Amino acid sequence: MSKSIFDLDEFKPYARQFMARRSRAARYWRYYKAEAYNNPQNGSPMGQFVLSRIADATRPLFTPLARAVNLDVALIPGGWQLAATASQHQDAMDVLFRESAWPVEGDLFVKYVASMGEAALYISDERVSKRLRLQSLRPDAYLVVPAGRYDPTPALAILLTAGTDEKGDVTEEATILQPNLVRTYVNGEPKGVDGRSPQYTNALGFVPIVECKNDPGDGAGEPTFDDAIASLNQVNIQATHLANIIQKHVEPQWAAFGAEAGDLQKSGDLVWFFPEGSDVKAVLAAVDFDGVLKFIQEIKSEVKDSLPELSLSKLVGVERVAAATIELQMAEAVFKIRRMRKPVDLAVADALRLAGRVAADIGRPDLAALNDPTLAFDADRPVIGMDALTRLQIESASQTTAMSRLAFEREQMLIAGQQGKETPDA
Repeated sequence: MSKSIFDLDEFKPYARQFMARRSRAARYWRYYKAEAYNNPQNGSPMGQFVLSRIADATRPLFTPLARAVNLDVALIPGGWQLAATASQHQDAMDVLFRESAWPVEGDLFVKYVASMGEAALYISDERVSKRLRLQSLRPDAYLVVPAGRYDPTPALAILLTAGTDEKGDVTEEATILQPNLVRTYVNGEPKGVDGRSPQYTNALGFVPIVECKNDPGDGAGEPTFDDAIASLNQVNIQATHLANIIQKHVEPQWAAFGAEAGDLQKSGDLVWFFPEGSDVKAVLAAVDFDGVLKFIQEIKSEVKDSLPELSLSKLVGVERVAAATIELQMAEAVFKIRRMRKPVDLAVADALRLAGRVAADIGRPDLAALNDPTLAFDADRPVIGMDALTRLQIESASQTTAMSRLAFEREQMLIAGQQGKETPDA
C-alpha cells in the first residue's frame, strides 16, 4: 500500500491543514464544474452519507458559476499592462511570459483564484538551458508554511502531484522546498526525480513561490461566487423538486365514475366503450406550478444579482456599444473586477521580481532587471478594452471637435476684423 509524506513524523503536523485545504478547494471546484451535487469522495463517512443523500435528490439545473469565472479570467488580466513607471521592464516581462507559455498559464492562474479563492505561482528554472518559467499551482496541490505569524515569507513549501507507476497504480510525488534544501519523495519514500538526488542544496537561498488569495478577511481565499452558493443550492433544490413533480405527473391519472373495471371495453388503441351513465375524468395533481416557478425565478434572480459579471449578458446583441458605455452598464462588475485584480496583480508582480532574482543567479541578465521594487501593473487599466471601431469613433469625434473649435475661432477673428478690433472679445 502506497504511503504519503504525511505518514512521516516531520510532516504529520501539516496533514490536517493540507487535507482541509484540499477539501475546501475540491468543494469550490465542483461548484465551478457544475458537479457540486455529485457523490463526494472525501470527508468523513457521515459527511459523505449526508452529502450523497443531498446529491441524490438534487440536480444541477441552474449552473451560472462557470460563466462568472470565465468572465473574470477574461477581464482581470487587462493585458497585464505595466504601470508607466515600470514600462522599462515590458520587454523583459514579455520574454519571461513567452518562456512560461503565459497566455495559457496566466489564464489558469486567474481561473484557480476565481474558482477556488487562491492559487500560487512557482518560479521554476532549468539551469542547463538557463530557462525560467512561471508555473501556476492549484490550491489543493501545495501548502506554504510562513516563517512566522507576522512574517509571510515562505519557510517551507510542500508540493504534491499524483502520478502512476508502471502497473498503473496511483502514486504520490512530493517536493519539499526550504530556503537551503530541496527534497523529493515518492509514496513517502525519498527518491530522486529527473535524474536528481533525493536531496540537494537550494542554490537560490529562498523558496520561489508566491501565494495569491482572494481574501475576504478570514485568512482563507474565497471564490468569486462564494456569496451565491447558498442561493444557488436553494434554486437547484427547488427546481429539482418541481421537476420531479412534473415528471411524476406528466401523464394524468384517470378515474371512471358509474362503471366497474369489468364494464370497460377497448377497441383498438384509441377507442374505449363505457356503459351508459358512466364517465371518465382526468385527475391532475393540485400543485401551484406558477407559484413554485415564480419562487424559483426570484431566487434565481438573487443568484444572478450576486454575480455582477453576468450583467454582461444583458448587452449581448446590442450593436455599436462604446467601451465606456459598457463599463457604465456593468459598473458593479467593473468594481468587482478591479477589487479582484489587486491581489492578482500583487502576486504576479512579486513573482516577476522573484524571477528576476532567479535570473541573476542562473546568468540571465535580460531578465534580472525584473527584480525591481518599483515593478507594478497599471491599476487604472480599463476593464472593458476598447475595440478598433470605438477607438476610431473617439479619434473622429476628437478631430471633429478640434476642427469645430478652429472654425469658431476663425469666425470670431473675422467678425472682430469687420468691427475694427484686433482680437475678439473674451
